[in-house]
Amino acid sequence: MIRPGTVVLSALLIGAVLAAAPGTGRAMLIQTTYSISAGNFEDSNGDPPTPPASATVAGVYTFTFDTEQAVQSEIVPDAVTGLDITASTGVTTDYDTANSGVDVNLNTYLGTGRITIGGTQGTVAWMFGLTNDFRVIFDIDLSDYSVTSVFENLSYVTTDDPHYTSGYTDVSLVSAAAVPEPTSLLLLGSGLAGMLLRRRSAA
Repeated sequence: MIRPGTVVLSALLIGAVLAAAPGTGRAMLIQTTYSISAGNFEDSNGDPPTPPASATVAGVYTFTFDTEQAVQSEIVPDAVTGLDITASTGVTTDYDTANSGVDVNLNTYLGTGRITIGGTQGTVAWMFGLTNDFRVIFDIDLSDYSVTSVFENLSYVTTDDPHYTSGYTDVSLVSAAAVPEPTSLLLLGSGLAGMLLRRRSAA
């Protein structure tokens, strides 16, 4: 015999799982991590950076976005590793979460997205003046968040150097995972707690 309370608790658990699951038509937060590497930098005259200015740039970037919002600007990343830019003077700027950002533009009809990652001393949208800044733009497939192409190679500028653009840029998906909504977590927690109490009382 199935007790009514068990049915209610099971429904809560199933509802919580469905609310957090991809593809259910609900707004969903996705935390993604991408690995970025670039090299063969040149200025507008075709000249390479003057040592010790960065000849290569690499790092890992983690950020969270909403799959139901078409345009999301100046998102503060969850974590940034690397992506340091060294000027010809030897001064290195560490692009951590305090001065980096991301713009997300999604086309849910086509199932594609365009991601712009960069420093925010100017804006993510474009490097501003002769500041320590960088930018890279790439496209993703919203079915699995993998990178389909690099739209704009990584470029950087410092207060002491001209604008350098990389000859190659590689961007690859490291991980992507749904972030459960607070209401889903509450339902799941309530259901689990209720089942635990019922087992104890039955014992």
